Amino acid sequence: MKKNIIVTGGSGFLGSHFIKKFNHNFKRIYNFDINNNKSILKYKNVKFIKQDIKKKINIKKLEKIDLIIHTIAKQPYGHNQNFKDFIKVNVDGIQNILEYSKNLNVKKIITCSSFSVYGKPLNLPVNINHSLSPTNYYGLSKLLAEKISIFYANKYNIKNIILRFDGLFGFGQNLPGFIDFAIKQIKRNKNIELFSLGKQIRDQVFIEDATKAIMKASLYKTKKNNEIFNIGGGEPKNNLEICKKIIKKTHSKSKIVLLKKKNKNFDYNFYMSLIETKKRLGYKSSKFDNILKLLKKIW
Repeated sequence: MKKNIIVTGGSGFLGSHFIKKFNHNFKRIYNFDINNNKSILKYKNVKFIKQDIKKKINIKKLEKIDLIIHTIAKQPYGHNQNFKDFIKVNVDGIQNILEYSKNLNVKKIITCSSFSVYGKPLNLPVNINHSLSPTNYYGLSKLLAEKISIFYANKYNIKNIILRFDGLFGFGQNLPGFIDFAIKQIKRNKNIELFSLGKQIRDQVFIEDATKAIMKASLYKTKKNNEIFNIGGGEPKNNLEICKKIIKKTHSKSKIVLLKKKNKNFDYNFYMSLIETKKRLGYKSSKFDNILKLLKKIW
């Protein structure tokens, strides 16, 4: 029997992609968001409910809810690094959702978190037992959100699956990211400058793979109240390699300019171990070359 679910932030980058790809797997999807998304209006089983999760949730007259997928998050962007803003959305927001889920007697929640909870890695690849020492307000707020979800899961016997995503990228993303920036620059035949001589290594996640990870988590059976999975791209590579691949695929005339100076916002290598994620969750990531073939048509 198909389930009824709530997707918080169903109008956002991750939430809307999930709804588009997997709406047919559910009887009813309630999209809790401030704004609606025109691209998902055509799905008859998706109902938009205007809700600011920073405020207490009192919505009634919903069908029995089997699952909540929590994707809403205040993301770090530009110079907007006010800790109070991160707390209101990422911490107070999930507490309001969890309180609401408790009142509805929801038995499972998927908490979308971030690699930022780890901070600067002591060793690579980073596994879920690595120390948690965030280096910015966003990472700290996501760590607090995780702890709140774990507390509620233990206290009220809720199955809580935490997914720690590396940076997401894909067509239609609403926040800047390196791969998005690189593709746009290179397709315009513009030169691209790389910090740290292009040697910085990351393992960003294609948005389609991120949605598949959420779907896998929604089907995952567990006896534990809390389980945590790393979600990465599965192919750690440096920025120089990424740019060379994009230039080759797009036949661009862009030149790569290597700079010795480091990126002041993110100056270290980072990628996570996916061994347990693949083994227990059945997660499979797309090959970067195949992603570029797809993106060449639509980006």
